[in-house]
Amino acid sequence: MNSSSISAPPPTERRKRLVRKRTLRRGCSYEPFDQTHLAYVWAAYKRGFFPDMDTDMSPADFQEKLTGWIGSVIQSGGDFYVLKAKTKLGEIPVGLISLAVATPPGARVQYQPHVDWLPEASPRNKLECLLRFLNDLKKNGKVLLVSRENYWPFFEHLGYYGVIRAVGKLRAYYADGTDAMLYEGREHVR
Repeated sequence: MNSSSISAPPPTERRKRLVRKRTLRRGCSYEPFDQTHLAYVWAAYKRGFFPDMDTDMSPADFQEKLTGWIGSVIQSGGDFYVLKAKTKLGEIPVGLISLAVATPPGARVQYQPHVDWLPEASPRNKLECLLRFLNDLKKNGKVLLVSRENYWPFFEHLGYYGVIRAVGKLRAYYADGTDAMLYEGREHVR
């Protein structure tokens, strides 16, 4: 057998592998939510970012409602974070993460993040921030993500960085009968 008879698969059949280091080089961060982030979240609310909330709340009412939401996440054993990224306005909050945390008996800690993107978040900001957050989070436990179908391409792209992988489809997962995809964080090699 000569070397000319062995050929690589066509480019469409090759598995993509993207480099995390290159994507994370530009810099993004996350931190626990505090009062300094309130102005950005208030601005997003005024632009209709929270459709489930009344549209005519005062700043005090909004702060009380937001504090109650964050408090319920924290009281249930979770955490609440703000994703910050570089934009043309400087480094500003671009997303909110509510993180459910569970520790089943005899199992590793399980994290289930839910992300809400602020209007300032670009596709690049979303990719960089979520990649950094998930990469750091999976070092401490098992990450499980549930996603609606319109976000599947985004999570598939994250999978090319080796941070998550699709586990399976959850049929009629949501109340409206639509399917969801379950993703898990790839194991961290120590």
